[in-house]
Amino acid sequence: MSRFHGGLWVSHELSNSVARLGPDAVAITSSSNRWLPDALERNHVGDIAHEPEADVVVTANRDLHTLGIFTRGRDGIEPVAEIDCGGEWPMQFAQQDGTFAVANRDSDNVAIFDVGPSWWENAPELFDVARPVAIVAAPVWTEEL
Repeated sequence: MSRFHGGLWVSHELSNSVARLGPDAVAITSSSNRWLPDALERNHVGDIAHEPEADVVVTANRDLHTLGIFTRGRDGIEPVAEIDCGGEWPMQFAQQDGTFAVANRDSDNVAIFDVGPSWWENAPELFDVARPVAIVAAPVWTEEL
């Protein structure tokens, strides 16, 4: 049976938290650097992805229209930044060749960030797409149809 040797990062929609399930321990932290009220009208944290260029984990904080950036620290999960997602209601992420894309459902766009050290400090390039809810990086096709 195959295992996730490095553990798993998990987003918890109802508690707005992020957990790292490691081989030895469970660590949990808020999915947002800012304080979130106990009673939320809508659920916030959604998609989660590891971005390998900067070795961070990114969460979609949907109703806040932000991305949470996290890293693994000595004492568990450490928040790095909370940034604007480039639109409204980030739904899903896709990654390929040094880019990190965010499908922003309610603003009809996909935001594409160029990744690298501290990539979250730069504004994304925005592309108009009607109500994107799911995205995936397309393969490069070398043969003609």
